[in-house]
Amino acid sequence: MPKEGHLPGRHDVRPAVIADVPVLAALSAELGYPAEPAEVAGRLRRFLSLPEDHVILVAVDDAWQVVGWIHV
Repeated sequence: MPKEGHLPGRHDVRPAVIADVPVLAALSAELGYPAEPAEVAGRLRRFLSLPEDHVILVAVDDAWQVVGWIHV
């Protein structure tokens, strides 16, 4: 179900959370960067502990499923 304020057919962006790890690992593999979910979880935990240096955002579709991500 779309979140309140979400425009159908458009992607929303939110901060990544540990629950996103399986999808982040799968998306990384699709781009040629295979990594086990445990490895991605470790990286994400490290990055989340350094918010002044790292931001990881995920794009979500109308069903609020992760469809992409970016790390800056």
